[in-house]
Amino acid sequence: DEVVDDLDALGAGDLRAEAADVDFVHLMSVSCAPVRSIGAFKRHLAAHRDTDFIECAGPEWIIGGLRDERWTLHHPFNERKYTWWFNRSVQLQRLLGVKRRPPDGIVPRLGSQWWTLSWSTCAALLAYLDERPEVVRYFRTVWIPDECFFQSLVPHVRPRAERPGHNLTFYKFSNQGKPLVFYDDHAELLEQLPFFFARKISPRAERLRARLL
Repeated sequence: DEVVDDLDALGAGDLRAEAADVDFVHLMSVSCAPVRSIGAFKRHLAAHRDTDFIECAGPEWIIGGLRDERWTLHHPFNERKYTWWFNRSVQLQRLLGVKRRPPDGIVPRLGSQWWTLSWSTCAALLAYLDERPEVVRYFRTVWIPDECFFQSLVPHVRPRAERPGHNLTFYKFSNQGKPLVFYDDHAELLEQLPFFFARKISPRAERLRARLL
C-alpha cells in the first residue's frame, strides 16, 4: 500500500542519466528469485526488443476487496496500518457520493507490479510525468497503486507498443488475495515454469534459494 511519487523513486533518475546503456528495466523484490538462468533472460529480452512485459487487465483481475472504488475514491490511509480510518473514510465518501475520475483520459488497468519494461516505455513515462504532475497526485491516493499506476500509464503513453499481456515473474494469489509462498519442496515445480523469476520465496527456504541461485 506504500505509494511512490514517481519513477525516480524506483531509481529511474539514475537510469535516465545512463539511458544509452539501458535496454529494459525489470522490477523485482527481495522475495523474488530466478528460476532460469540470467543468460536465458537476457536472450529472451534481446529477441523481444521494444516489448513491455506487464499485465494491463480490467477489473476481472481483482480477486477481493474494492473494485471501481479503488480509483473513484480517495484512499489517504494505509488499510493494514490504519484499518479503522480506512473503513470510515470509504463509508463517508460513499455517503457523500464521491466519484473521482482519472486525469487525462487514462483508463484504469490492473496487474502484478513485477513488470519488465523497455527503456523506450520508461523514457516515455518519465517525459509524460514531467509534464503531467497531476497524474502522480491522482494515483497517490488510489488503493494499492503499485497494481494500477504503471499498468494504467504504460498503454496510455505507448498505445502501439507490443505487450503480450503477461509478465516474466511467476506469482500466485490465494482465494483471499494473499500471495502464495514457495518453500523447499516447490523446487521442481518452479524449475518447470515458463517464467524467468518467481515470487514469493520464503526466507526460510534456504535449500530452494541455494538451488535456484
